[in-house]
Amino acid sequence: MPGGLRPGFFMSRFSFPMILIVISLSIPKWAQSQVIVSIPPQKHFIEQIAGDQVQAEVMLTPGESPETFSPSPRQLTRLAKARVYIHIGVPFERHWTKSLQAMNPDMKIIHCCNQFDEVTKRLHQGDVHYWTDPVFVIQYLETILNVLIELQPENQDLFQSNLQAYQESLRQLDNYIIGQLKNLKMDHFIISHAALDAFAQRYGLVQLSIEQSGRESGPKNLISIMTSAKAKGIKTIFDLEQHHTRTVINLANQLGANIVSLDPLAQDYFTNMYEMTEQLLVALGKNE
Repeated sequence: MPGGLRPGFFMSRFSFPMILIVISLSIPKWAQSQVIVSIPPQKHFIEQIAGDQVQAEVMLTPGESPETFSPSPRQLTRLAKARVYIHIGVPFERHWTKSLQAMNPDMKIIHCCNQFDEVTKRLHQGDVHYWTDPVFVIQYLETILNVLIELQPENQDLFQSNLQAYQESLRQLDNYIIGQLKNLKMDHFIISHAALDAFAQRYGLVQLSIEQSGRESGPKNLISIMTSAKAKGIKTIFDLEQHHTRTVINLANQLGANIVSLDPLAQDYFTNMYEMTEQLLVALGKNE
């Protein structure tokens, strides 16, 4: 870094409001990107509907956790240029929304998931990884479509046609998962972070999360997981890159279990969902 400044120097030396003012004043009105999203799968969804007609940028970069993420000065610059920010319910949105609106009062924030609050209430530990449920995504795309049409009404027919084709692909994905995950030997699986609760709810599985509400498990939860794992013969622990801890390794050693990596935040949504389904199928086993 020029002058030997360490990373985080500006964020530590200047107040957040001052950074926002400097960023806002430095951006010409014509340099506007169109849509900001929180996580990589959202970018994929927008590209499937809009193609190259709309510029979409992602806040969260690979390996970062939605529970602990903070935007960098560069990302704040991007947000200061955006016309729309589409939420999907991840934790950092709640922490940063007011500050971001102060930075860019003209930016429209779409709270996509308010209509799905009843889903949140059903999900264990308040999980909000909605996008791991393809049926949710089919509904969510309607929100994205409305945003895109508002941005570019001249492309309404294109967007609607692409939406219908993509929704049909999601229905096929849903049917594929249903077919693969029936007649299983086990319906319980262990995971480092409660990222597949929406998926599990949709397809009749039970997720045993090592983390609880984003925090390391206490002894009581670990004992419960170990007891269930031994009783059911669970020999796989799914580990998320964003939530890898020593506890995962220790638990795997005690159970003689394999550790399999998952990334529900991968941008290539379809490939990732098919691969996760296959990994779960291998771990849970199929009754012949």
